[in-house]
Amino acid sequence: MPSDEDQSSLLLEQATKFCSDGCFHQSLWLPATTSRLRLRITFATSTNFVAGGLEEMPTVLFCLPMGASRLSIYEWDYVACEVGVRLIFIDR
Repeated sequence: MPSDEDQSSLLLEQATKFCSDGCFHQSLWLPATTSRLRLRITFATSTNFVAGGLEEMPTVLFCLPMGASRLSIYEWDYVACEVGVRLIFIDR
């Protein structure tokens, strides 16, 4: 039976691997216009986002008022997978 320290280390490794998934750390650039410079948009998607065709699951877009809101997806990913919806969390 693993020790408490070994178990804690394993849980930390699993959590780090989950949180490092590329779907949680995405970005795109909006081109510059005459009124503003080029703008970087960061966002996260649920881990089930690429499963199946786009028509098979509804998609929910979250646009929360504060920066770093894409980090909220960690709490919602499990729910999205269980319910069968895709999530997009816009950061800014």
